[in-house]
Amino acid sequence: MFDSSFPGPAALAGASDRELIDAIAGWSTTAAAAQARLLAALAERRRRAEAAAEADPARARWACDPVDEAAAQIGCALTVSHGRALSLMDTAVILRDHLPRLNARFLAGQVCERVVARIVWLCALVVDDAVWTQLDDQFAAAATTWGTLSGDKLDTAITVWIHTLDPDAVRRAASAHRGRDFRITGRDHTAGTTTVWGRITSIDAAIAAARLKAMVTSVCPDDPRTTAQKRADAFGAVFAGAFHLNCLCGKPDCPAATVPDARATSVTVHVVADAASLDATPDPTLHGSGEEPAPDTDTDTEAAADSDPEPEPVRGSAHSAERPAPPPADPAPEPPSPPDPSPPPGRTPTPAAASQPAPATPPRPAVILGLRGAVLPPALLAEVLTRGATTRIVVDPRALPLNPGYRPTTAQDEFVRCRDLTCRVPGCDRPAIGTDLDHSNPWPAGPTHPSNLNDKCRLHHLLKTFWENWTEQQQPDGTLHLSTPTGHTYTTTPLSALLFPTWTTTTDPPAGRQPTRPTPPPSPGRALKMPLRQRTRAQNRAAYITAARQHNALQAELDRAAEEKAAEQRRVEREALRATSPRTAAWADRQDDLKALMQSLNRRPPHYGDDPPPF
Repeated sequence: MFDSSFPGPAALAGASDRELIDAIAGWSTTAAAAQARLLAALAERRRRAEAAAEADPARARWACDPVDEAAAQIGCALTVSHGRALSLMDTAVILRDHLPRLNARFLAGQVCERVVARIVWLCALVVDDAVWTQLDDQFAAAATTWGTLSGDKLDTAITVWIHTLDPDAVRRAASAHRGRDFRITGRDHTAGTTTVWGRITSIDAAIAAARLKAMVTSVCPDDPRTTAQKRADAFGAVFAGAFHLNCLCGKPDCPAATVPDARATSVTVHVVADAASLDATPDPTLHGSGEEPAPDTDTDTEAAADSDPEPEPVRGSAHSAERPAPPPADPAPEPPSPPDPSPPPGRTPTPAAASQPAPATPPRPAVILGLRGAVLPPALLAEVLTRGATTRIVVDPRALPLNPGYRPTTAQDEFVRCRDLTCRVPGCDRPAIGTDLDHSNPWPAGPTHPSNLNDKCRLHHLLKTFWENWTEQQQPDGTLHLSTPTGHTYTTTPLSALLFPTWTTTTDPPAGRQPTRPTPPPSPGRALKMPLRQRTRAQNRAAYITAARQHNALQAELDRAAEEKAAEQRRVEREALRATSPRTAAWADRQDDLKALMQSLNRRPPHYGDDPPPF
């Protein structure tokens, strides 16, 4: 399986330093070659999926098309997300079909995966076969020496050749307005905080600044929080639908202290394990600067509220396969929409503790369902509980009766979502708060009971419903055995079993259960229920590349027009200076030439003729 010419782990202790370096370099080459072979297998799987789409044009327009079905199999095999599986297949296809010489170097282990991935990403807008051939020649010759480059230098080295051979294919940064975005990412599970960043329009920024300023100044001077902390809390209150901030001074006569805390009242804590978590004490050091408490003056508050925030770095958009889709399509007389939501819309369920008495142990943290498993430390859990959060005891699973109908009851819905926490397909971490409840054994052959229900995101729900030979078996404790058309079986356990090991999720067989019936064969018109795409995947990709290249060409024309206008302005200024003083005119000419040179260097990558960049 591995190259025997390099020492393995057992022989490393007796190896010399030279042999260790040789082993490091050798195993690095082996790893690159292995990754190249993985991509080759992914490219072949993508080719077969596209061939299946061409053979069946109707399925090519399915919301879950043959490429999605292939990506689901790859996601299960590699335990990666659906979007990551699609991205790997895209990389593999471009490398195989358009960069064969570079691919040969990769298969030989002479180019690392990082370099190959950046080349494929930056070349994605190239459409001309002749350009692909020239790029392949240049990259195959130079990429073996690019492994030592930093990320920015590597991108520059690649972009130089793309700009030289096909300027319209250069990936340009989106304009500030087109690139506006707002993202919630970068969780710190220990502190219970999350980083947000974004770029919004100036109008929206002015509205937000005015609202935050009004909310920050609405509390009394004895509020223990700093101005920055009040701004952060006001951010959450706004999204909870409030326009006033709850004051934490603790004074009974403070009008702002009687304002409900919208952030806490928008949270429902589902108690599933460890009741001691409900008795945790709020941490008094959560608010304030940590130094001698001193109330903020009105002047300080005004100045801080009016100050401009620090500029956030502009980040590229991450690849995402999520998009709105029509309602789920489980084969049943009724569409499988969830029952009356619990908690109500807008509430964030936070599993925290169990209905059974628990031994005296340190409080355990909670998990926020709607934020991909974000952890809420006990101190913050206690904070929202004391500020008005709702608590709900999740029903003991052994007490959940059989539902004779198709739709799960509210109690069943609540239990299954708290048990699973995410989509149950391997590699998928879509939060259970936004997933569909799927019958493991389709209804009416399988009962509507937690032992036969699990969470699936919309894509994987459609996959299991409409694609043949995707089957599963579910155990009473929620363990799921998923079988794919290739005969592979993958097992997943509910995430709550890891996070709340004292919570018993095993459901007893329901009393009065319907006799098990064989699954009926698919009806002839079953495929008509599958949601359809407006355009096929290939049409979407072609439209994206065309739009991006047109934008690049237009931007290049605007850049040239701006250059001509600037040059004309400089000529007018130079003529005016020359008319007043020859000495001043000569100095202005030198400054003008220097300015033009600097602008040229900052505007486009340098051109090195037929030679690679000298890095």
